[in-house]
Amino acid sequence: FTIETMELPGHTADGTGYRIRELDILVLGDYLSSIEFPFVTSPSAYRSTLAGLIDLLRRDPPGRIVVGHGLEHTATEALAIAEADLDYLWRLHDAVLKGTEPPPPPRPCAEELTEMLGANADAQRSELGL
Repeated sequence: FTIETMELPGHTADGTGYRIRELDILVLGDYLSSIEFPFVTSPSAYRSTLAGLIDLLRRDPPGRIVVGHGLEHTATEALAIAEADLDYLWRLHDAVLKGTEPPPPPRPCAEELTEMLGANADAQRSELGL
């Protein structure tokens, strides 16, 4: 079978996804987890990656989406997570620009991960030159 690769920057600079059409599967690594929120190194790249995944899930949905953290998803489930994650990152962008409190994550997170919310805000400030 053929393995299609796709660049998925934003979580890391070298994030990669894989699609195997013969198996009707899309493997996304650290994107679209139902048990974690987005951890970003580049908020704008992460938003672009999510926008591309949303388009793919709407126009050419695979039957199974496998992620690095949590259970696999249907295309409908993955689309809902992608849209929530994109909304969170835009709300983070807007909060940083306005100097207001960052938004809550799109899903509850474990206590030990709350520091990553601050890291996301710091990454957004850096990207905006603030």
